[in-house]
Amino acid sequence: TTTSCDDFKPFPVATDNKCGSEFQGGSECQSQCCAAQKSGCFSDCPGAPLDQNGCRLKCLTDRGCDFDTSGVTCNDLERFPVLLGNKCGTPGQGGEKCEKQCCAAQEEFCENRPACNDACEAQCLIDRGC
Repeated sequence: TTTSCDDFKPFPVATDNKCGSEFQGGSECQSQCCAAQKSGCFSDCPGAPLDQNGCRLKCLTDRGCDFDTSGVTCNDLERFPVLLGNKCGTPGQGGEKCEKQCCAAQEEFCENRPACNDACEAQCLIDRGC
C-alpha cells in the first residue's frame, strides 16, 4: 500500500490496481497517480504532440486515467487518425469543442478513399463518430 500520494511511479498495464483504486491511494491520490502514468505513457508512446496512433490514450485509460488534451488546439487534433475508440467528440480528439473540426477532417478522408461509394463513405463517417 502506498503511504503518500507522492510515491507513484508508472506501473505495468497488466495490473488491476488502476489509479483511483484503494491500492493506489484511492480517489484522493488519483491526480498524482495519473500524473505519474502520463509521464510513463508519453515515454512509451513517442510521436506527435498528442496521440498519433492512439497509444497514449490506450495507455492512460488502461491505467484508470483520462486523456488530457489541455494545451492542445483543435488544429493539432485534426491530422490524427481515429483509432482505438478515439472518435471525434471523445476526449482524445479534443471533446465537444473540436468535434466539428474533427468531423470535417474525417469527411475529407472518407470522401478520398479509393473505391468507396456513398454507402461506404457514410459508414466511414459513422465509424469515426460523425
